[in-house]
Amino acid sequence: MNKLFFMALIAAAITLSSCNGGTKPAQSSQDSTSVNDSVAQDPASATSQMNQETKTTVDNLTSQLTSSLKAKDNKAVISTLANLETIYKNLVEQGKVEEATKYASAIQQFLNEHKEELTTFTSGNTTIAQLVSSIANLPTAATTTAEEAKKAVSTDIVNLASKAIASGSTTVATAEEAADLIKNAPATVKSAATAAATAAAADAENAAASKANEAVEQTHKKVNEKVNQASQKAADKVNKAASKALDKVFGN
Repeated sequence: MNKLFFMALIAAAITLSSCNGGTKPAQSSQDSTSVNDSVAQDPASATSQMNQETKTTVDNLTSQLTSSLKAKDNKAVISTLANLETIYKNLVEQGKVEEATKYASAIQQFLNEHKEELTTFTSGNTTIAQLVSSIANLPTAATTTAEEAKKAVSTDIVNLASKAIASGSTTVATAEEAADLIKNAPATVKSAATAAATAAAADAENAAASKANEAVEQTHKKVNEKVNQASQKAADKVNKAASKALDKVFGN
């Protein structure tokens, strides 16, 4: 009896040990999900967790974009924004969805930090406005699926990307390479930049015409006010003279 009882205790201990061991992977999986969720919400954390190759790409392209914004170069801004967004799609198509979401968080953070400069370009420039809006809406959640991520980047965006990026590249290793991508931008970028410049010129012309018309209206208004004042003075003078004449007639 003692031997049977002792064996039963050993069996129970083994069972408990097995159960405890089975719960550990689930705990680990939950922790992993928690980390991924925090990545989607914290761009700084996302940047720190990207691989070095992706970090370098982000640094080189955002530096190029900064220079293009300062130079007020429509073509360079359009080209770089298109390259930034297309790389997201390329990462996803390579099966690197998690890396893509971290990458998207990093470039969204950059756009947010340079909102004021970008506003100058998005006003009256539909192409840049669409690119900025599209990047701002790239999925970054840990739950993002490959299908959702692929749908986020349209063919129109890819058509604006430089040949190497449009062909699937996800790396821009140097600042020189980032600059070369603009030199090798497709004709669609030049067309979009030209259209934007034409639209901006038309807007400026319309604004100048509107201002001139406003000035003319203000001048007319002032002239009319003076005419009315003069007419009123003349009428007052006539009325005063008539009043005096009546006073003489009636002996007042």
